[in-house]
This record gives sequence, C-alpha cells and structure tokens, in this order.
Amino acid sequence: MEFLKNSVLFKKDGFSWYLFENPLEIIKENDYTQIKNKLEYIEKQTEKGFYAAGFLSYEASKGFEEKFKVNKSSISPCLWFGIY
Repeated sequence: MEFLKNSVLFKKDGFSWYLFENPLEIIKENDYTQIKNKLEYIEKQTEKGFYAAGFLSYEASKGFEEKFKVNKSSISPCLWFGIY
C-alpha cells in the first residue's frame, strides 16, 4: 500500500494550509516497540528547522502502553511521517 509519498496537506492554526511535496525522508514503522524512538528522531529533525507531517495509527498506542489491545493484522504502518 502506498502512503502519501508525494504530498501531505497540513492545516496550521486554523488559518492557512501548507502543501508538503517530495519529502527529504520518509519515516515509517510497524514495530510498536520502536515508536518512541522514531518520534524522538522526528522531534530532533523539527528542532533543526524541518517540518514533519504524517500520522500515528491506533496500533501505535501499544508503543506507549503495553496493555493496549490492537489489530495485529493491520496493513498500514503504526507510524508514517515525511520530513520536509
């Protein structure tokens, strides 16, 4: 399944829209044990001045709390972000 490789729309502050195209990097993860590490990496990229746009799926919740029950057969990634 292809995920938003060419563009992402992001509404900021309810006033303006940004169109992000051609990400410099795509970060995706299916292993919930790596979610926090990936989010830390994404945060470091934004601290350098890059933008990050993407999503966390419900299945990523297990990366924050082991007790959560999730759909193990989901075909979408737990985390998908483009760095722009």
